[in-house]
Amino acid sequence: MMTQHRATQASEPGDIDDSAKESANFDSRATGRLAALNINHSRAAETVTDHKKFNRRLVIGYLALSVAWILLSDAAVEAWIATAEMRAQVQTIKGIVFVSLSTGFLFFLLTRHFARIRQVERQIQDRDSHIGRIIDTMANGVALIDLDGTIVDVNPILAEILGKRRGDLIGRPLSPVHNAQGEGASTSLILEYAREHGQWSGELESVQTDRRSIPVHLTLAPLYDDNQYLTGYVGVYLDLREIQAARAHVDGLGSVIEQLATETDLELVGEMAVSAAVELTGGDLGGVILLDDDRGHLHHRWQSGFSDDVDTVDHSRSGDESDTALVARVLEDGTPRFLNDADAISRRLSSYGDQGIHNLAAVPIDVRGITRGALIVGINDSAQTLDEDQLPLLQAVARQLGVAIHRHELLKDARRSEARFRNVVNTVPDILFSASLPEFETRFISPSVERILGAPREEFLANPQLWRELIHDDDLAELWPSLLPGDESTSSTSGIAAESDDSGRYNVEYRIWNYDRTRYFWFEDRGKIDCDEEGNPAAITSVVSDITARKKAEDRLAFLAFHDRLTGLPNRLGLLQELDHWCTGDSQDYGMLLYCDLDRFHLVNDIHGHDSGNNLLIETARRIETILPDDGTLGRIGADEFVAFIPLSVDELTSLEDDDTAPKHLLKKQARNFSLRILAAFRRPFTIRDQPSYLSTTIGIGLLSEEIDDGQTLLKNAHRALAHAKTLGPANFAFYAGELADEQQRRLSLQSRLHHALEHDEFSLHYQPIIDLSTGQIVGAEALLRWTTGDGEAISPAEFIPVAEDSGLIIPIGDWVLHQACRDLSNWLDDGLELAVSLNLSPLQFFHVDIVEQARAAARDAGISPSQVELELTESAMLVDPDETTQILGRLQDAGFSIAIDDFGTGYSSLERLKQLPVEKLKIDRSFVCDLPGTSRDASIVRSVVTLAKNFDMISLAEGIETREQWHALREMGCPYGQGYLFSRPIPEADFRKLCSTAPNWLVSEATTSS
Repeated sequence: MMTQHRATQASEPGDIDDSAKESANFDSRATGRLAALNINHSRAAETVTDHKKFNRRLVIGYLALSVAWILLSDAAVEAWIATAEMRAQVQTIKGIVFVSLSTGFLFFLLTRHFARIRQVERQIQDRDSHIGRIIDTMANGVALIDLDGTIVDVNPILAEILGKRRGDLIGRPLSPVHNAQGEGASTSLILEYAREHGQWSGELESVQTDRRSIPVHLTLAPLYDDNQYLTGYVGVYLDLREIQAARAHVDGLGSVIEQLATETDLELVGEMAVSAAVELTGGDLGGVILLDDDRGHLHHRWQSGFSDDVDTVDHSRSGDESDTALVARVLEDGTPRFLNDADAISRRLSSYGDQGIHNLAAVPIDVRGITRGALIVGINDSAQTLDEDQLPLLQAVARQLGVAIHRHELLKDARRSEARFRNVVNTVPDILFSASLPEFETRFISPSVERILGAPREEFLANPQLWRELIHDDDLAELWPSLLPGDESTSSTSGIAAESDDSGRYNVEYRIWNYDRTRYFWFEDRGKIDCDEEGNPAAITSVVSDITARKKAEDRLAFLAFHDRLTGLPNRLGLLQELDHWCTGDSQDYGMLLYCDLDRFHLVNDIHGHDSGNNLLIETARRIETILPDDGTLGRIGADEFVAFIPLSVDELTSLEDDDTAPKHLLKKQARNFSLRILAAFRRPFTIRDQPSYLSTTIGIGLLSEEIDDGQTLLKNAHRALAHAKTLGPANFAFYAGELADEQQRRLSLQSRLHHALEHDEFSLHYQPIIDLSTGQIVGAEALLRWTTGDGEAISPAEFIPVAEDSGLIIPIGDWVLHQACRDLSNWLDDGLELAVSLNLSPLQFFHVDIVEQARAAARDAGISPSQVELELTESAMLVDPDETTQILGRLQDAGFSIAIDDFGTGYSSLERLKQLPVEKLKIDRSFVCDLPGTSRDASIVRSVVTLAKNFDMISLAEGIETREQWHALREMGCPYGQGYLFSRPIPEADFRKLCSTAPNWLVSEATTSS
């Protein structure tokens, strides 16, 4: 046996005695089932080793003791016993004693040693018995095989699997192993393979006693003791019959599930699912009942094994509960149902009962978490039942069918969405575009690209670089290189990368050529940059809109922002840009600005219409442009105002021949020459409505020199010069001079100070008496406005009244004068002075406010009668709009106010117009009075005016009487009233009141002269 073989290998002759050998060679049945393999040989080997050690020590000790005893005892005998006879006796006794002691000592040692051996053997037997019981309880078969391949023990499960008795297997060699295909291997090869590789395993066919083949799986593993000695092998047998059956079942179900999962045709999936459910469960027929959400009905969708069609609706959730209990409950709570009552099946589901079904199973079909129907399988055989074991199979099929229905619905939704998307893509006017990066290859482009660029969509897909090739070169360098790796020509902060936000969205504009490259379009690209996992740009998806029309409009607006719409010339902003360029540049040191204003251009629009006026402006621009040099600039900055700028370099100035070589002198000379040429160009007639018409212009000249560093100053200087030139008359020109600037600066200052004066009551009224020339008595007064500033400066009305007129401040000032004069008159009346007050109306006040209501309010607030207030209007003001003037004066007269014409004789009034005006007084201008009585012509004019007033039932009043001779002459001519320095200068109100309360000095002087 194997144990003896291993022991022989481990022992040498003479190592142990016979008793030790008997102890080491223990019986396998006595020491346990594992002892058959000498699995505990390590423990036995330890025991043998102990025997050897013990024997060596014992022999050596015995030898040492014997030698010591002999030597010591012989020496003692020789020393202590003198006689030979005595020594012989002692030697005999000494030998008996030595043998007795050594025998007793050896017996004690051997007894103790074998007791230890028996204790170890009992421990080994107990452990082997425990391990053996474990092997007997294992679910798989186990066989113990010795080194020769002989089976030394098996557990009961293996005997059951192989269909043999345990005793028939023990002692038999392990047969050659054959797999299911009949291929075999010898036992020695298998054992060698297991010893070298640590394990051998494989499936094989084992033949039972009844000659039936049993599929088993055998695993062989070598067994080693603690000292790594090979002691045998253990074989584990696994019965594969149930596993193969389950595997076949699972493979069949997996195949069905795979087919259901991969098939896209829902009708085919439904038929396959029903057939699979019937086949896997061994049923006779099956079907799928689905809920029609549109009608709320249950109907068969698919069936298998029915003898008749059951496509008609035969189940209603709203019908009799007895007819729909099974399916309705499955739909309501989503719980599988089993029905094993043939009568109940026939009663509740007639379509199945009619087929002879005795056993029925219904499993819910869920679609997106909602029970939409049931998978039903039926069996005709009453001996066979459908139970919980088939439930996982049916649920797997039902689950996959629900997934297929969901997938079908998603596909329908996807197709509808795709159709809608394609409809949007095909109809949207913008281009939908997608490209990969960094190659910038087109991945998708919408059909609208053909309508816009004229390139078929297929061209962009065939040539993915076509879109990039069509981008304008100037724009491509700014947009795409920043996204391309390795391109350092563009900064990383430029292009789309710079325009995109944190989410990668961007909005850029660029140009792209059409397919024929005959014109380009402007596009607005609104898109998003998609990055890869490392954060590098990977793709672009964008919506590209054609903004060519908008760009043209923007360019047009930008042009109109700096150019005149009619002539195309630079407007004020455009001209100032050009002037700033020349004023701040280094290339030009000097220049001239000619500010041209067309004289009486408004008459052209009034008489011939605006179309003729526009044509005239275009012709004017053309004429001036022909005079200017190539580097000159002409702009239109007002309705009838043109500005020409002509730059001149130092070299050009010094090349001019003149006695005075000063740059400023030469510059003025050139400006004068250009101005004369422009004035000469206007002497030629313009053609308006096929008729020759003449138009002139007035020019103001500003000179550009080193001290001017901005265009606004140069333009302002020229405009000031224009204002001065207009005072010289039409068709003139004037240079800007410093005194003009001072005068205009003072006017501007006066305008600001007038606001302050009105707010801080710096105005006052002075009164000049109106005299009855026949008696010399004061009958009234003319109110005259005066201004004394807060620091005591008296500013002349001749200076501030025009400024007030130009700025519009004359309207609030005139209202203040009207109210103040009425208040002063009220005070005079309270003092018993029966007087009237006269005051002047500004044309601006007369025409731009409701002067009638304003005068009424002033008289009403002061508590006086309007008949005591006389309102004066100049003759020239009445001619501005005669009809409107007549209407307003009529309303003032109806309100009770007296009306007077001031400065009569200086205008162009006709007798016809004078007759129609509701005027009560004519004031003769001082220019006709100052030379009386010596000048006969002035006397005739005055006499005519006085006579005219009488004939029109008006009153005449002479202004500017300064001598008694003028007084007497006017009185003799029949002029009833007058005023002038002879009687009094305009004086403050308080002084005027004193004057009225005392005897006037002119009456005293008159009395003295008469006497």
